[in-house]
Amino acid sequence: MNTPLNYEFRQDSIKITAADALIKYIFSFTRNDFNLGQARLASTHGYSDVDANIFYNDYHLVNAINFSAQRDIAVTGRSPMNLELSFKEYNFNQPQTFLFTIPKNYSIRYD
Repeated sequence: MNTPLNYEFRQDSIKITAADALIKYIFSFTRNDFNLGQARLASTHGYSDVDANIFYNDYHLVNAINFSAQRDIAVTGRSPMNLELSFKEYNFNQPQTFLFTIPKNYSIRYD
């Protein structure tokens, strides 16, 4: 995104806005720990009134990363929807292991 950013410092949050030809971006961070509290994406081109709000809640510090385990998403427009995402298991900066064996009916092929 190569558009100018606008900053608004509030008592308990910092609001950052930007816009391009299609979308207006609004991000709100908590002022004390700079966690993302809300992200809003709004249509600016006039062809549709699509608006999406994402609220980030329930932050946990996991391996030095502050992670929002609860997210609420509200989309308005022609097909409105509300989503609630709850992350139950998450980890960062840890090696991943997946137990996988190739079935005997298959073979490995290198091209």
